[in-house]
Amino acid sequence: MKYPARYYIWKLLNPRGDFGDYYVSSIERQLDRGGAHPTLGGRRKDAGTFETSGRLLVDWLVSDGLQPSDRLVDFGCGSLRLGRHFLTYLQAGHYIAMDLSDRFYQEGLAQLPEDLVGASRPRFFLIDDANLVTVAAERPEVVVSFAVLIHIPLDGVSEYFGRIARLLPPGGRAYVSFQDGPEFRRRAGMSFVHPVAELTARAGACGMSTEVFPDPQQQLPGRKPDAAFQKVLRLTRVESARA
Repeated sequence: MKYPARYYIWKLLNPRGDFGDYYVSSIERQLDRGGAHPTLGGRRKDAGTFETSGRLLVDWLVSDGLQPSDRLVDFGCGSLRLGRHFLTYLQAGHYIAMDLSDRFYQEGLAQLPEDLVGASRPRFFLIDDANLVTVAAERPEVVVSFAVLIHIPLDGVSEYFGRIARLLPPGGRAYVSFQDGPEFRRRAGMSFVHPVAELTARAGACGMSTEVFPDPQQQLPGRKPDAAFQKVLRLTRVESARA
C-alpha cells in the first residue's frame, strides 16, 4: 500500500508514530500556516457547505431514530461540524466529543455562542485508552464518526472499529461514513477508499453487524450523485465489548 511520500519522511523522524499521528500533525501545520480545510479549523474552504452538510447529516440521523434523550459520542468530532447541531437537539450533557487533537474541537467551540455551550454542557475527550473506558461507562446509545474512516489506512481499520465497539453497549449503534470501491487504495493525499466487504468483515470481528446506506451528503446542492462511492455504515453492537 502506498502512503503519501511525506509520511515516509515523517516516519523516519517519528518512528513511534502511526498514520493517525501523521494526519493530525499535517492538519495542525496546515492550520498554523493559515491554510483552509473543508471541515477543520476556524478558516474553512466553504463555510456554507460546512453548516449545511452538518445539518443534513443530523437530520438524517434523527430520521433513523436518534432521540434527544440518547447519549451520543461524536468520534473524531473535528471542529464540531455535526456537534453544533447536536447541541441544540440532544438533552443537556448528552453530547460527548472525542478526537485525537484538542486543537480541532477547541477551534470549533470558539465559533459557538457561549450561552449554547453553557446550556448544552458538552464534554470533550482526547482519544486514548483511559478516556475510552471513561466514555464507555456512560453506555452511549449512539456513536457517529463522519469523515474519519476515509483518513484511515487499511492497517488501522481494525483498531478503529475496535475502539468504536468498546464504546458501545450491546444494541448500541454507530454510523461511519466511508468511500467505497472494489479494492482498498489511496484515492488522493490522505484519503483512502475501502471496499465494503472488507469493512463488514473487520466490523464483524469486533462484534458489530453492518448495514450500508448512501451518504446523505450526496443531496447537497452542486454535489455530483455517486451513491456507489460515498456511503455510510450503520453498525450495531451484537456482542459485549471485549477487554
